[in-house]
Amino acid sequence: MKMPIPVVAVLAVVLSACSCSSDSDTTLETEMLMESLEKGVIVMEPGEDYSRTGFRLRVDSVMNDSRCPEDVYCIWGGNVEVAFNLALSGRPDIPFLLNTNSSFRRDTVIQGVRYKLIDVSPYPRSDSQIEYEDYRVTVSVGE
Repeated sequence: MKMPIPVVAVLAVVLSACSCSSDSDTTLETEMLMESLEKGVIVMEPGEDYSRTGFRLRVDSVMNDSRCPEDVYCIWGGNVEVAFNLALSGRPDIPFLLNTNSSFRRDTVIQGVRYKLIDVSPYPRSDSQIEYEDYRVTVSVGE
């Protein structure tokens, strides 16, 4: 069966509009998220939420702190691994890990937004142990 040209043209426009709307919905979602985030640097405590409309970021844990104490000479600088949990409205939570050592993953991009681990403080010393509640995690959020 042969379709008249106007019907084919209308179908082509409708189908192309459908495929573009999902991309533009995702783009719109990312733009709205970026506006609510106030791009920049966030200093967080383990277990505390950083929340904005449609967005929640939490440091679930600070793990494997193998950084070389500042008063000791080491061959390897060490690493701290930080577990994050990201919640975006209407989506399942997204867990992810970031590290301080550049040999490991220090940043990730989720829904078009880059999350980068900047620092974990305090820095260890050989004569004292860091209490878990004393950790502060600095992360940048942006494009």
